[in-house]
Amino acid sequence: MAIMRGNSLVSILLLMVSPCVPAFGGASLDFEQELTALHDAGFHVSLPPGPVPVQELRGGPGRGLSGPRASRARASKAAGEPIDLGSMFTDGVREQKDINSCHSFVTVALLEAAYFRRHGEKIRLSEADLFVQHTVLGGRVYDGFVGESATSLSESDYMELDLDFAFAHGVATAPQYEPLLEKWRRYREAEKRTLEDLLKQAKLDEQRKEELKRRFDGVAKEDAREQLSRADFELLFEEEVYDVRSHWKELQMGTLSKKTLERFLTGNSDELARQREEMRGKFKGMSRVTRTFDEGRAYDDVTDLSARECREAGSGQLAAINEELKAGRPAAVSMWDPSPANHAFLVTGTQKGKTGALMLRTRDSYYLDQPLPLAFACGIYRVTSIHEK
Repeated sequence: MAIMRGNSLVSILLLMVSPCVPAFGGASLDFEQELTALHDAGFHVSLPPGPVPVQELRGGPGRGLSGPRASRARASKAAGEPIDLGSMFTDGVREQKDINSCHSFVTVALLEAAYFRRHGEKIRLSEADLFVQHTVLGGRVYDGFVGESATSLSESDYMELDLDFAFAHGVATAPQYEPLLEKWRRYREAEKRTLEDLLKQAKLDEQRKEELKRRFDGVAKEDAREQLSRADFELLFEEEVYDVRSHWKELQMGTLSKKTLERFLTGNSDELARQREEMRGKFKGMSRVTRTFDEGRAYDDVTDLSARECREAGSGQLAAINEELKAGRPAAVSMWDPSPANHAFLVTGTQKGKTGALMLRTRDSYYLDQPLPLAFACGIYRVTSIHEK
């Protein structure tokens, strides 16, 4: 989707990608042809520096998307034969539904592909288990409530942190995603009502305190004690401000509360723990490699570019993806989406559109089987893959 002004494309609506890549083999097509064409057209094109592990993630967590799916219809021209590494998986693309869990899906896809490359067999890992263990039980769902007074649980996360968590703790092969959905929706709605009530009460307490300050301005503390209830006295003279947000998160992340929630959402924790430990051993020797590109760039900075300018600005991102594909490794990308927000998905090769234009083949839990045109490359701010030590 694009916004047109006269005959000039002035803005690309990025459709992507928090957050949660294949080999070219003997095929003749690669992105060098596309980059060479850009260079011949007068653009400066260079390969990015070597892989550098991310020390600090700034581009924003992949949150997934909700609402109507936009179309990735615009394509860019390139020659050569398409690549398809989707055969590394047990099934087709899986859908995140109304949970902002794209980061869990792309992380699991990366791990499944890496497992296939190392062990020679396909495996089905659980997006539900990773989402619950890292994002939910890790307390990250309450970050928005604590930091921004949001009353909706924060389902978004960084797929790079998901991947590091999976290497350290493993990922179960069950439960699968569909059984989690209804349980999570029930918990999410109940918790939203609780958070709204907590913030409402906190606001009433603040108003009450301001009223008491006005009434007892200049009144000695001991004199005020005789005139106030214990609750009002403590509210007026409390030395440490009570933080209901942090306190609620602390209560929910207590050992008993977490165990109760875990059993409600995913069932038999002992069996799942055994599966995680087994997979953790299978993941040994794997490591995350992430390349970053203009993480500080604002959403408006990329949507103001023409299709040609966006593709040229994303030449480093395309080169990084190309390098992974040629090595036989799928690549996870993090991008801006139209909200603006962030989204993450897996690149599993290339394909040609109806006009013969080259596009990126994706495994995307929100946009499903829609390919990504190269003209959206400037919106990519991280490329992540799994290497073997």
